[in-house]
Amino acid sequence: MGDKIFVVVVTYNGQKWIKQCLESVKKIDVPFEVVIVDNLSSDQTIRIIKEDFPEYTLLALDSNLGFGKANNLGIQKALDSGATYIFLLNQDAYFFEGSLQKVLNGTARIENLGIISPIHFANEDGVLDFQFKNYVQDYFGSDFLIDFEKKELKNFYHSQFINAAAWLIPSAVIRKVGLFHPVFDHYGEDEEYVNRIKHQGLQVYISSEFSIIHDRPQSRGQSIFFLPQKILTRKLLIDKLKGKKNGAIKVFIQYLRLALKSIKRKDSSNFADCIKEYFNFLKKKRSLG
Repeated sequence: MGDKIFVVVVTYNGQKWIKQCLESVKKIDVPFEVVIVDNLSSDQTIRIIKEDFPEYTLLALDSNLGFGKANNLGIQKALDSGATYIFLLNQDAYFFEGSLQKVLNGTARIENLGIISPIHFANEDGVLDFQFKNYVQDYFGSDFLIDFEKKELKNFYHSQFINAAAWLIPSAVIRKVGLFHPVFDHYGEDEEYVNRIKHQGLQVYISSEFSIIHDRPQSRGQSIFFLPQKILTRKLLIDKLKGKKNGAIKVFIQYLRLALKSIKRKDSSNFADCIKEYFNFLKKKRSLG
């Protein structure tokens, strides 16, 4: 019996991307099924899915669970349906080129396989997604960028981290490592999951045999609230899960500094967000015990 691939896509107000995303997976060259989990979209996302892709399984939620918990529902549905591999794909990402069959053939030679990511492009011109490029640059043991420029790519490259915009994961790995941690609403769940992958002696790989286009702004361009929301809270929660201790005073000082920056810039919105996020962190921290 061959592999059973399930593509899991979490949607939220994704009418801009969802049709191209779901059309793109039809390029996959192995038998597959699709599970879509919608986080209570208020736009035309669900209508598009129901009308244009009735063959796909849609789990329409009555609340927004966030990225990790919604993915967990899709993953569990796939596992219960006998999936051997699960391909997580963002709603704003499109399967671009390549052969999933070649990827699967190559996995037999990898003993410590945890996650496989395709190459992430920013567009069809072959420009790498800016965050993907940052991830592979951060791992100095990888020759990926050199080989990419020379157009002499090997089949697989080891990487310390790749975000979960496109992850191919063996079901056996998910059963061993578990699902995304529910404490994360959005951002950080993939980093914490990779930590657990590594704790099990498994690794993250990039495969040159397939690629996606990640249709998103190719610069950070966000307010200073990016720090407490995406970096600070994420880091502190991950540290807590890894058993590291962060004193309440230390955490308070870090948030206070960010709030003071908002005051200095006369940005009342960011100030309020910093305070809100600090108490949100305390609530989540207490939930971890």
